[in-house]
Amino acid sequence: MDVQRGDVATLTPKALLGYETRRLRESANLSLAQVARKACCDKTYLSRVERAEKFPSEAFMATIDTALNANGLLNRLWLVARNSTFADYVQRYLELEVKASAMYKYMSQTMPGILQIGDYTRAITRAGLPRADEERVEEFVVARLSRQRLIEQKAAPLLWTVLDEAVLRRPIGGRRVMAAQLEHAIEAAQRPNVVFQVLPFEAGEHGSLGGSLTLLTVSDNPSVAYRENSHTGELDESRAAVDECSLRYDLIRAQALSPKASLAFMEKVWEEYR
Repeated sequence: MDVQRGDVATLTPKALLGYETRRLRESANLSLAQVARKACCDKTYLSRVERAEKFPSEAFMATIDTALNANGLLNRLWLVARNSTFADYVQRYLELEVKASAMYKYMSQTMPGILQIGDYTRAITRAGLPRADEERVEEFVVARLSRQRLIEQKAAPLLWTVLDEAVLRRPIGGRRVMAAQLEHAIEAAQRPNVVFQVLPFEAGEHGSLGGSLTLLTVSDNPSVAYRENSHTGELDESRAAVDECSLRYDLIRAQALSPKASLAFMEKVWEEYR
């Protein structure tokens, strides 16, 4: 994508990221090959990023930011571009997610996005967006995987997830991918800030049969409720909605297996997939 100076205001966030990368490189009188050598990356890939033909990983962009002495500009533009991949209501959720001290989730059909592996996300995205080309699919994968740093950092928030048994039993991506996804989740559960509970089928009816539910604790209050189904979501910050969703979540958690029994359940299902 060749951009003229007067066109900058009309660029999408992803195109602006590429434009600024190229502008900084050319301002420094560096060739693609020179920057690629400094960043230990492929110059063809870097060229595609500059033309907005490829959406890079957060780690890649951080390396380029350093190589071009951008002082964090490219990192910030990357975050804006990442968020633009999602619908408006998801963007608002992501803004709050990074501020949360705790995340409480009930997942009805899939693993939480923040704990998904690439092939698992890829399979979900291809199924949910059957007309999307591979570039679009990869944008979603990169954007989703970038969120995992939240639970891996030193001051990581608590992530307490109740998984419906359906999440474990449906072999998304096939048995090999599902085995790898469960192994990743089980490894994540070794972190002190990650807790799983499993809601078995035998628990019967519960308060979130219509879809998944997330409560974010921001500033020591469960101040955000996010309800989601396969193709849409609803973010509600009203006290009444948060109180109702908190009650539903507490009741679901009470129906679920204990964290210790849940981890044993997950390990058993993982062995079945291996």
